[in-house]
Amino acid sequence: MKMLVISDIHGNLEALEAVLGDAGRYDYVIFLGDAVNYGPSPLDVLDRLKQLAPDVWLQGNHDRAVASKRARLGVGYGYRAAAELVRRITYELMPKEERAFLKGLPRLSRLEVGSRVFILAHGSPRDPLYGCIHPWYTERRLLRELRPGGVYLEKSPGDVDAVLVGHTHVPFSRSTSASIAVFNPGSVGQPGGGDPRASYAVLDLDSLTFEVRRVKYDVASVLRKLRGLVGDPEVYRVLETSLLTGSYSDY
Repeated sequence: MKMLVISDIHGNLEALEAVLGDAGRYDYVIFLGDAVNYGPSPLDVLDRLKQLAPDVWLQGNHDRAVASKRARLGVGYGYRAAAELVRRITYELMPKEERAFLKGLPRLSRLEVGSRVFILAHGSPRDPLYGCIHPWYTERRLLRELRPGGVYLEKSPGDVDAVLVGHTHVPFSRSTSASIAVFNPGSVGQPGGGDPRASYAVLDLDSLTFEVRRVKYDVASVLRKLRGLVGDPEVYRVLETSLLTGSYSDY
């Protein structure tokens, strides 16, 4: 059995369609959050996701920000781009009922598929919206992020096989001393790690093999739409650079 794992679409419909066209056959769909913001097509992305009907659909930090018109942001240009889009663009494009839908999405999920058990979060089990798990973390720091409710995830018969997260926009696969795998599919709509292609993953549920895939999409079309929405040239430059280079790291 195959599980399609996607995250961080960020209003980029062209990237999402390219991923779905590339993915092939799958039995389950997991979406790890951040459907909206940054990209120009938040409503189209929500409609497409509803058609897709993921088995798990989580809330991301940008989903939460758009739902409430408040963003937990820093001071860099990337955060400035997020702030402008939350407060002046994405929120205004979003009908009240869609904002309520985003606000009601779960932040943490436990999924059982056959004998496999997964914990799913946008950021990390410790902090589902804003936590980060990076592949270079020490074992101690990694395990700290795997602490929902103050209890470490421990491997035992019938317990957790893997933790799936997004948020950082950079894909990776890592094991832990507790025999729990940690997987990140990267970002569909705002890829990171220096590769501008849309990123997603397919998880083989029999072997627990996590395959990260990259696919090209029509970036020029997305940039044309953004140019018509974003008034601040510096904000547009940040978004353009991100989509063309895959180098943007403010999430």
